[in-house]
Amino acid sequence: MNIVVFNTAIGSFNHGDDVIMHSAEDALAPLLDRSYIMELATHIGNFNFIHYLKNSKKLQFADTCDYKFIMGTNLLSADLLRSIGQWVVDPVSKRLYKNSIMVGVGITKSGQTPTFYTKAFYRDILRKDIAHSVRDEESKIMLEQAAGVTVLNTGCPTLWKLTPEVCSKIPVQKAKNVVFTLSGQSKYQNMKCDQQLIDIVERNYDHIYYWVQTYDDEGYLNKLHHTKEFTHIYSLKQYQEVCQNGNVDYVGTRLHGGVYAMQNGVRAVIIEIDHRAKGFKEINNINSISRDNLDALEDYINGDIHTEIHLREKEIKEWISQFY
Repeated sequence: MNIVVFNTAIGSFNHGDDVIMHSAEDALAPLLDRSYIMELATHIGNFNFIHYLKNSKKLQFADTCDYKFIMGTNLLSADLLRSIGQWVVDPVSKRLYKNSIMVGVGITKSGQTPTFYTKAFYRDILRKDIAHSVRDEESKIMLEQAAGVTVLNTGCPTLWKLTPEVCSKIPVQKAKNVVFTLSGQSKYQNMKCDQQLIDIVERNYDHIYYWVQTYDDEGYLNKLHHTKEFTHIYSLKQYQEVCQNGNVDYVGTRLHGGVYAMQNGVRAVIIEIDHRAKGFKEINNINSISRDNLDALEDYINGDIHTEIHLREKEIKEWISQFY
């Protein structure tokens, strides 16, 4: 069997995309492990015009393969002509995506209506005989209406392995140390609230690890005041080692930084700063608190916190059963 996997982490500034990518690959492993895989990227261009002009062998592979999977992250846009940095696609490269299948994909911005061009694009590229997987209800409604395809709200693939058995092994009581995150992009910065967050973390934990999930996060931390020395973590391998050996909690604004911590057995409190974390809270019951309510955070992290992720098991099984 031949498969094209659209890797949503290549060329991304956000290591959260690596967490999503690894989780989506794990979910499809029984199929991928017995197939020949060609990986392409969504965040950068794959081929130049000459490849298309000459109808290269790689393009022919993409045309004739058995499945094409677009592996998660917030690619869905209401206006694809204005989201070129998120998904590098145009009328020429659209050929690569013909008959693609969405895997836990979500919307970029909430509450927007797709343009005529965007609707036509989705209708042209998405496979009609296979149900698509999205991470939340708003993404489901948007894709159904825009593309006219069958869509299942499976939740994000990063959560699929957080079963009751796995969650029961995550500590309930506070750890000595913490993995901490901030979101450095300008649209997410709130220096007053984030300074309060740093102060709370410094008062309550002995040692602080700082997970640098995006390029902007380190520079943003340097604009804020902290009295303790933070140990910076740059790779998922380092992060996993800290989770497994560091007697740590997770507290921070990075959603998938917190989910990765839970995947590795760490108690996580995610600070909500956008619609994604709020959606995960409402649907999947992640432990979170709004950044507007940081006055309640100190009591929250010092109390018992049970991890009880609600999975959409029926939808997950229905979607996966299409492939193995």
